[in-house]
Amino acid sequence: NDRAPTLVQERTSEPYKAIVVLLLSGGLDSFNVLTPHTSCRLYRSYRKNREVLALRDSEMMPISNSDPDQPCETFGVNKRIPILKEIYDNGHGQFHANIGHLSK
Repeated sequence: NDRAPTLVQERTSEPYKAIVVLLLSGGLDSFNVLTPHTSCRLYRSYRKNREVLALRDSEMMPISNSDPDQPCETFGVNKRIPILKEIYDNGHGQFHANIGHLSK
């Protein structure tokens, strides 16, 4: 598949934005990256389904959610991945959960 090279774009005053998708192979339990926070009604179901693997309150950092269509006002990010909370809190990242399998 020969593809034409991308032309160099002229600089603009607009800030650059990109979507970066991380496809990690093995070793990441995504159900323990972003979870319902213990203050959310869905936490009980999460805990029941994940059993001993479920994150406890002391193992997650809360993040606020302002989308009224979401079932939780607060979610939990695994404490072992603090950079994800930092990126989210700074407005430089988003979480997209329950979107399905992304690879062929």
